[in-house]
Amino acid sequence: VLCKHAREQIIEALKKNSKQLCALPGGYFTEEILRQSMKEDISQPSNTLQAAKQGVVQACEGVLNKPLPQTGGGLFGGFQTAATSANQQLEQEKRTAQSLLTMLHRLMDERSRLERALAVPHQAVLLSRSVVLQRLEALFGSTRHRLNDYTWDSMSSPPADPDLLVHVACDYLDHVLRVDERQPSFSQVHVRDIARTGLPASAAPSDSTSLTSSRPNLTADKFFWGLQRSVVLGSDGSSLMLHFDVVVRGELWKVRPGRHNVLNAIVLLLYSFKLMRIVGVESIEHVIGGNSYGN
Repeated sequence: VLCKHAREQIIEALKKNSKQLCALPGGYFTEEILRQSMKEDISQPSNTLQAAKQGVVQACEGVLNKPLPQTGGGLFGGFQTAATSANQQLEQEKRTAQSLLTMLHRLMDERSRLERALAVPHQAVLLSRSVVLQRLEALFGSTRHRLNDYTWDSMSSPPADPDLLVHVACDYLDHVLRVDERQPSFSQVHVRDIARTGLPASAAPSDSTSLTSSRPNLTADKFFWGLQRSVVLGSDGSSLMLHFDVVVRGELWKVRPGRHNVLNAIVLLLYSFKLMRIVGVESIEHVIGGNSYGN
């Protein structure tokens, strides 16, 4: 399900959205403009797209604000007939402009959602949308070779694959559980990074050497319920890798390290939700399907 969501709701949806924006009349959106927007900092809305959007809005408002021609007398009613015809033409133009505005806002709202789906949190460096999209395509783009290239024990090339997998899972859960876009996202509520927030080292996994700093004045939130991200040393004692555990209302559920750590943590978190009868989670039957994840 996660592979299907990434492929259909992010990768293919972004291509479809780009094609529809380029098809809007006026040539305000072009393939070059969309490529440029993908190179921009993922943490901020695309200025390039906002400028193109403003161009369409101004053109449409220019049509919508045109006054209708005056109708009246005239020799044998000729002036009235011409004015009526002009009115009809302008009214049609106004309807077209209003329809274009409606479509533009729909496409841009969808674009904003897709850009959020590319904004992977907890990254030490600024990433462009194109970098995240390329890695998503490598991991999830194929229907036959899903996650074959998954790298779980390295953080050398951000975004790290475990972060991407968790991010896709959170985006999927937003898609099926969140009923209002004004609500916080799943990752905002249910994912925390103890390596960056400085929670006590006692909250980190004991199976590997944690790099989490300890601050005596900070304690684990007993109300937190979700995935806990930490950075640990690999088996070689020198490389860094990500590790995820599950915390249920302050209680740490340790997850076995290794290739399947992230998937096990996601499934365990959903199990905890179902165990506590969280509304909506019972509708999620299968989060991870198939046998292509690897041995």
